[in-house]
Amino acid sequence: MRISVKTSSGETNTFEVEPSLSIRNVKILLNVHNKLVKGTWCPPNEHRLIFAGRQLDENHTLTSYGIQNEGVLHVVLRCHGGGEAVALASPHPSNNKQEAIERLLTCCICYERYKQPKILPCQHSFCLQCLEMCLKYRLISQSGRLKCPACRAEHLVPPGGVQSFPSNHTLIDFLSNPSLFTQYTASEIEQLQSYGGMQIFVRTFTGRTITLDVLPSYSIEMIRNEIYNREGIQPAHQRLICNGKELQNGYTLSFYKIQRWSTIELVGRCVGGHF
Repeated sequence: MRISVKTSSGETNTFEVEPSLSIRNVKILLNVHNKLVKGTWCPPNEHRLIFAGRQLDENHTLTSYGIQNEGVLHVVLRCHGGGEAVALASPHPSNNKQEAIERLLTCCICYERYKQPKILPCQHSFCLQCLEMCLKYRLISQSGRLKCPACRAEHLVPPGGVQSFPSNHTLIDFLSNPSLFTQYTASEIEQLQSYGGMQIFVRTFTGRTITLDVLPSYSIEMIRNEIYNREGIQPAHQRLICNGKELQNGYTLSFYKIQRWSTIELVGRCVGGHF
């Protein structure tokens, strides 16, 4: 069925949805639509939806409120303490490390902590479920291509669907082990969200290939630690080769001209006569 969502400025956005869609997910669709059309996010947590003079609970569905085809919902920005409506999310970086961590771990579609984060070729990450929902309701797909909600870059959808995009293992590691943040400054955490991020591959001596989400400024020691966190191979037992050169501690990926989608070979280091 078709519903319309009318903003306080008088703009009307129309969506083709199912009656079983939750109010929360209507807000998420509005967030993505606003970013793609106007270039700004409309965070689900910072506005309310009204229908027939009644505020809608996020956990309920359209059908539970009797909202039918051609129904019109109204957007009202939330206010804090009876004051002015809060401003929408600021894109500006912060020097506060905890705020930087929260931004890094928060999906900008649903504004919740990532669940099964997938990374697109443009290096932006989103929850798998968020991408699937946006594709289902035709918000970010045109002619078989997926448009990134963040930067609008278009990508071919893999034959297996959006679930076939690579998982963002850096985010997964951070979510499962927050202590990993101790080695980063607030500015470095901010960089992880920027275009400076890239994926590289590490081929282990067992033939297994793992994907790392990194920055060009990452040191070789940091790469060894990433491999240890993923594979359990002690850094002292790792010999790393890329472009015919052995990678030494004290240098960075950019020093060795390691770029996006480069492959590093992990060779077992001989220790005490044993590999």
